Amino acid sequence: MVHEKAVGQENRSLSEYIDWAVDQARRMNEIDMQVEGDTDDEKAKSLVRAMLEAGLAERL
Repeated sequence: MVHEKAVGQENRSLSEYIDWAVDQARRMNEIDMQVEGDTDDEKAKSLVRAMLEAGLAERL
């Protein structure tokens, strides 16, 4: 899984990793992404949509 390969993130759950990634996007790129979902899959899908909508996928 991607979150297990991210430096310093291997001990986080997928949901915690998504929350961390959203916070990083906000702090480092001044991008406010809204990620929703009750399950890890829902949150992951929401994260990808939010990244595409914000143009973050192209920046990275």
